[in-house]
Amino acid sequence: MWRAIVLCTVIGLIAAEKATFHNYKVFRISPTTNTHVELLRQLTEVSDGLTFWKEPTTVNTYVDIMVAPHKLPEFYELMAQIKAPHQIYVENVQTLVDQTTNRSTSTSLDFDEGYHTLWEIYKNLDDLAKQYPGKVEVVVGGKTYEGRQIKGVKVSFKTNNPGIFIEGGNHAREWISPATVMYILHQLLTSTDPEIRDLAESHNWYIFPVFNPDGYEYTHTTNRMWRKTRELHGLFCRGSDPNRNWGYEWGTGGSSSFPCSETYAGSAPFSDIETKSMSEYIKSISDKFYAYISFHSYSQLLMFPYGYTKAHVENYEDLFSFWEEPSFVGRNVDLMVAPHKLPEFYEIMARIGISYQVYIEDVQKLIDQTMPEKQSTSFDFNNYHTLEEIYKNLDDLAKQYPDKVQVVVGGRTHEGRQIKGVKVSFKDNNPGIFIEGGIHAREWISPATVMYILHQLLTSNDQDVRDLAESHDWYIFPVFNPDGYAYTHTTNRLWRKSRKSYGLCVGADLNRNWNYQWVSKGLTGFPCSELYAGSTPFSEIETKSMSEYIESISDKFYTYISFHSYSQLLMYPYGYTKEHLDNYKDLMCAPELAWTILKAFTIHLSCILTNYAIAVVTASYCLLIKLFHLEKRQWILS
Repeated sequence: MWRAIVLCTVIGLIAAEKATFHNYKVFRISPTTNTHVELLRQLTEVSDGLTFWKEPTTVNTYVDIMVAPHKLPEFYELMAQIKAPHQIYVENVQTLVDQTTNRSTSTSLDFDEGYHTLWEIYKNLDDLAKQYPGKVEVVVGGKTYEGRQIKGVKVSFKTNNPGIFIEGGNHAREWISPATVMYILHQLLTSTDPEIRDLAESHNWYIFPVFNPDGYEYTHTTNRMWRKTRELHGLFCRGSDPNRNWGYEWGTGGSSSFPCSETYAGSAPFSDIETKSMSEYIKSISDKFYAYISFHSYSQLLMFPYGYTKAHVENYEDLFSFWEEPSFVGRNVDLMVAPHKLPEFYEIMARIGISYQVYIEDVQKLIDQTMPEKQSTSFDFNNYHTLEEIYKNLDDLAKQYPDKVQVVVGGRTHEGRQIKGVKVSFKDNNPGIFIEGGIHAREWISPATVMYILHQLLTSNDQDVRDLAESHDWYIFPVFNPDGYAYTHTTNRLWRKSRKSYGLCVGADLNRNWNYQWVSKGLTGFPCSELYAGSTPFSEIETKSMSEYIESISDKFYTYISFHSYSQLLMYPYGYTKEHLDNYKDLMCAPELAWTILKAFTIHLSCILTNYAIAVVTASYCLLIKLFHLEKRQWILS
């Protein structure tokens, strides 16, 4: 919903009638200098007719401010003086208020649409407890200044589950917050989606839809834009911001000591009975939950501690998605930034003084270019193929070359898929080469390249290729991460990991889940990170089952090659140390022809899987090749 204000002094005078906002306008301002930001921050303390829906933060981050009709001339004069770009964002606030309040008068307790009163929400909580007596328990966590209960529920499908605490409605006017929390509650109880069921039944849930019942009720009866609690402070001001009244770093960043301010933090920590009583309840169950989620509006933001400092939390690394990670001085780094993170990114770049340029203007356009328009009727190398198409082609090749190609199932996945490959052999007792790709789901060029190599080994007329093909046995697995690869085709093109659930997070980096130097360089223990190494070595069934297969044939191959993207890199063990391999000189002194072929690649160090291949299964040569096409930039997404 909207972040707006009606002054406490005005509310005190018109409490007997419903507040209206006819001809109140919302302006969107784009501060282009630090002076703009500072002047706008000073306006946040003005309590007469100027209300920030989105407060000033940094240069080039827009600000939304609601202006009362009587303040319009003064506002226009101020904008002319400071020369900050601005435009009308909402012509008449009352129109928006009418739209939401009209929708809120629901004739049923349907929580899929419409907004609901406090009484309707509380009745629904009671009804759910009656409907699911073994799973839903009504809980009164605290009480309010006007004597209302702060009511929630505990949802539990089995004992000893880890817990998650969810709350909404801290700020009274943010109606979308309780509505979202109620929707989540209903989904946890009724959804048939397997992922939601897994999440719901593997946790205990402590859910409080309305943390500020007095204020929420007041937005339905009197003033749609009310934000705070309802306790009287002095003669004219009411309420404090319950989100700023807690006993940790009280009175710091973003709060006010002026009782009529919308961000008034209260007279002392826990001065509001709402925060005091709920803090006691939360402490009493603090050993029963590990995640706390609070829903607010307005904006589209994912916010995390701490608001009083710019110091990073320990798991900050998952904010951005690195395509080419930082390695050493003088080397480019490619970083994809979500639109809502652009202002912060620009600020960081300006502060640390690193030169940068926009490399890809719109990632979605590249995704659209690479996505197959329809399922292929034949297997070609002009398109990317689904997992089903790749597996069917492996089966077809085994039928087409029955004496040379044998389908092999090396392992299995969390979602029950096979990890399918082939063994190609032209004669007995050949030395072996192991080739795999697709361990990172979004790197589509990797399975495509492995499949191309497989076809070349079987069909090429080039004499060098024929000699190489027929003098070796080949163990080829195009897609090491079938669950993730399928997910990139159906749901999220940029998904990277496996698909096993870790609480609220999904998947581990299969390339970092092997049992050799696990949790060393380039790894993280944060489950939502793209580099998450899993809970233990071989915690993923994919790596566990494939490791067993690889070890069972470790005496049959002497070279292990893994294809990745993106970049042009030839990588070899070990990634956890700068010490050279025993056969480092052999690798560096490749024949002139090989260097001609590989001259576009940069020598680099590889990661855990190839470390495992050379250290545990003792392959003599172990290479990881990263692919990137300089001219066809859509391969960047591979």
